[in-house]
Amino acid sequence: MSPTIAIKNLTLNIILPTSPQIALDMGKIDSWSESPSPPPRLEWAEDLTNGKSVNEAKALEAIEALNAKLPPGEPKWRMPTRREQEASQDLTRHDPCVDPALYPGVRSGWYWTSDKCAWSSDYAWIVSFGNGLSFSFRRDYSVAFVRAVRELPASQ
Repeated sequence: MSPTIAIKNLTLNIILPTSPQIALDMGKIDSWSESPSPPPRLEWAEDLTNGKSVNEAKALEAIEALNAKLPPGEPKWRMPTRREQEASQDLTRHDPCVDPALYPGVRSGWYWTSDKCAWSSDYAWIVSFGNGLSFSFRRDYSVAFVRAVRELPASQ
């Protein structure tokens, strides 16, 4: 039996789909997945600037230097996104707000992200591991540390 919704003299009968072949008045769904793919496994590098705050360009140089040491075929390091940085925070902790067993070497301070600010390409998001805040700052100012992240294949 289909659910029925009554709205001020209007009755809608809703037919729930029983298969992936779903057609909607607005269009057709092109694909169907019963279960989402697991998120990629991330590997984090420790602070690449030895506790020295750098601008975004220097942060990217540090990541490129790390990539230059990799053997061919290895996954490349990159600047983490704002969401990835925030997801590694543990807001039950303070100074630093991170579990050191999971993320060794993270200092209490600001870290660069790869996310630029929508209002100006001169600004990027930085994330604090001192107090859990996120903030925007000029990309050419030496205000943050740098961590690198890379996605590992499921087999590693």
